[in-house]
Amino acid sequence: ELVVKDADSTSLGSISDRNIDMLVIDSLHKRHHMEAELTMHAKYIKKYIIAHDTSISQDPEKESLYACLYDFCREAPGWEIVEREIANVGYTVLKRK
Repeated sequence: ELVVKDADSTSLGSISDRNIDMLVIDSLHKRHHMEAELTMHAKYIKKYIIAHDTSISQDPEKESLYACLYDFCREAPGWEIVEREIANVGYTVLKRK
């Protein structure tokens, strides 16, 4: 069964079901915002996190969304980057180990 829910990425209360297979992040393209989303939601995701627009950045490389995801996987137990596409605006897929 496929259930798609649109939620406010900055409000945990907007996600009533905490049994989530996949999270797609395509919101404010700033590292601090993505860090907040990952901190808030990653513990509820069972399988995948897909982040869109991870190859674009007006900020220094260390502040890019991809760098944020890379650092998250390095610091958070149980997550790894399994796919990255850099064409156009890019996307990155994280998988729970």
